[in-house]
Amino acid sequence: MAISAFPFAEFLIYFSGATLIAGAIAIIINKFVRLASLLLALELFIITISVQVPGLINPQTMQDSMIGLLHNVSLIGGALLIHHLSRKSTL
Repeated sequence: MAISAFPFAEFLIYFSGATLIAGAIAIIINKFVRLASLLLALELFIITISVQVPGLINPQTMQDSMIGLLHNVSLIGGALLIHHLSRKSTL
């Protein structure tokens, strides 16, 4: 994984996990749904670009990175769908 190239890698892992949990809780309890879903999509996009895409270059990690990339893209789509649907009605 490319996470070892980042400064404060361990802190970033815990921080990103906490923000993912906080976003999920905000959506579940129906508070700040539009903001939470948009920030979740943004965070997942940053993670995808910084972690999964560099792994596609190395042939040894290409398959695992592609699985992670597709997983993150589907989660980004779900977060953007929640963002869009929360405009029309409350979730």
